[in-house]
Amino acid sequence: MLRFFLPPCSLLVAFVVSSCQRPLKPSGYLGSVDTVMKKEPNLPFSRSWKNPEADLASYSRLEVRPMRTEDLRDLEGVARINVRNATERVRRDAEALAAHGTRKFAGELGRSPNRKLVVTDHPSRRAGTMLVETNLVEVEPGRPSMQLLNFFVPFTSFLNRPAIGIEGRMVDAKSGEVLFAFSDLERAEISFFDLQRFSFYGVQRREVERWARQLREVVESDAKSLIRDPFPVQVVNW
Repeated sequence: MLRFFLPPCSLLVAFVVSSCQRPLKPSGYLGSVDTVMKKEPNLPFSRSWKNPEADLASYSRLEVRPMRTEDLRDLEGVARINVRNATERVRRDAEALAAHGTRKFAGELGRSPNRKLVVTDHPSRRAGTMLVETNLVEVEPGRPSMQLLNFFVPFTSFLNRPAIGIEGRMVDAKSGEVLFAFSDLERAEISFFDLQRFSFYGVQRREVERWARQLREVVESDAKSLIRDPFPVQVVNW
């Protein structure tokens, strides 16, 4: 019996180890701030940094800029073998994801009480205003066919590892000073059943929505509260 379970268990352990999140490779978008960012134990991002003199919660107006896609990286290695990688479809998909991210960030940040929010590509220089800027760097589409095949051939779902990586910063509109910056690369949690892994971009949309909620908590708590990511193993994930 033990010999029967060893191969699947070994595969699972290998998958868990390989799923440990690597930091997102910088695109250059955050400039010199990249040199001071690190993993903060209280925040859910791969790396982040907060200006010690800033009070994020004090800003009464937020301006969310549309998420950029100019620094989006081409798929590499096995990730290139995907039907969505044909005829530049991945880039069009990424632009749709970026628009989804802009809406979700604006929607969540706009829920903060006593704070006005606008979405604009022409930021102001008003006092008391904070700009929220994000940059989509990596998008790896899912492989729904592998998820379906898993019902008949166990562990083929390990080949379905959709991912998304972004960089972001919050900037004082008047001074141009960076107040907070982060970068993060996320993949789907390990689960027995994950509805979103049966689509090309369901996992990425879910991660964008989590980032939006997390950024709202960062602003409301001035990055001083403990903000957790979901546990990396889920029995069922929607």
